[in-house]
Amino acid sequence: MSSIETLIDNSRVSRVQVFVVVVCFLLNVLDGFDVAAIAYVGPVIIDSWNVSPGSLGIAFSTGLVGTALGAMFVAPWADRAGRRTLILVSLVVIGVSMAATGFVRNVSDLAIIRGVNGIGVGSLLAAITALGTEVVPARHRNLVVSIISSGFLVGAAAGGVVASQVIAAYGWQAVFFLGAFFAALMFVLVWWQLPESPAFLVLQRASDGLQRVNRVLRKLKLQPLSEMPVPDRNTGSEVGVRALFEPGFRLATCCIWAAFCLTFLTLYFVQSWLPKILVDIGFSVSYAAYGGVALNLGGLLGILILGCFSARVGVGRMVRSSLAAAATIMIMMRLLPEGEIVMLLAISVLGLFTMNGFIGLYVVVAQLYPTRLRATGIGWAIGAGRFGSVVSPLLGGYIIGVGWRMEDSFALFAVPLFAAAIAIFFLYGRGSVKPAVATQN
Repeated sequence: MSSIETLIDNSRVSRVQVFVVVVCFLLNVLDGFDVAAIAYVGPVIIDSWNVSPGSLGIAFSTGLVGTALGAMFVAPWADRAGRRTLILVSLVVIGVSMAATGFVRNVSDLAIIRGVNGIGVGSLLAAITALGTEVVPARHRNLVVSIISSGFLVGAAAGGVVASQVIAAYGWQAVFFLGAFFAALMFVLVWWQLPESPAFLVLQRASDGLQRVNRVLRKLKLQPLSEMPVPDRNTGSEVGVRALFEPGFRLATCCIWAAFCLTFLTLYFVQSWLPKILVDIGFSVSYAAYGGVALNLGGLLGILILGCFSARVGVGRMVRSSLAAAATIMIMMRLLPEGEIVMLLAISVLGLFTMNGFIGLYVVVAQLYPTRLRATGIGWAIGAGRFGSVVSPLLGGYIIGVGWRMEDSFALFAVPLFAAAIAIFFLYGRGSVKPAVATQN
């Protein structure tokens, strides 16, 4: 461990460190708001443009593809140019694309804009996760990643409330103008106050590196360095995706990519098709909407449990247990007694375990790689997951369209969660993680 990490780990948390975490949380709120906004304006666009849901669905899917591309091919630049720099660039892309969305008049243009927006979102997610983990002591990192990740759910919930009010008063375009304004405010805040990761600055070894590092340390209320730390010769120097397959990371990278892809596959099925499934089994439309609320409320509780107890229990043990528990609940759905209240309670418990395991994967991948590879590792893991999210709605739509019952479709999508739990077991159980992470399994 470098002296800069030791210095941070042995320090008390300052107000500026809390500020960094809050800013990263708000940046993830922006992502959640964007996803909810595009979902809520969809029906309005269909009526206004007189297009089919299938055509609009293709346009929306380009956002998911863009997120995967941004996470895999743009996010790694945070390991070269810096976390703060990439956050600023991503905010420009997101803000401009959200504003441009309000001016499009056809599906083709919307698809292009959503793809560009997704690139900004994908690169932003990796950069804020890396920065958040590098400015706080190791004892608080699980909690910090959980807090940052919960911003998506908060943003999605807020986006739904805001969109329903703004669309009625000002039209669907105003939703995206509001999002662009929020992105502009965050750009100013990041430019003005957000520091760069001191661990990243140490690795850069710039001629004025010591001055830049000490400037950040003073801002974080930490003791300045008298000289630049000497890099550990055993840590390697290569960056980029190829470095993720170095002998020390090869198996771990395969396991975490598989876990992300499989978990995204199930999570997006539940989030995309739960209301439709509930209506098909006899729920009213209003109660089906409550199903989504129950899922997200359970998810928030799961994230809180992860942040508070994963360091004590072990993040690896908690993630694999939660994924296996969620899969078990999906299989046991066929045994539930009839009743709306019982179903909503089961859905909330499913949300608790699913989101606990899902957000736990972000904690795992943030710990898995050293500073020189952290943004690259997070970005490619997110990208692998997004491929699962693209396949999931298509597969779910097919099996529901051919008449599969709820209990059968849930049982099918329980299989990826079991497989993801096995991948995490191999990640921690076969010595494929570094000692700093393996001690928490």
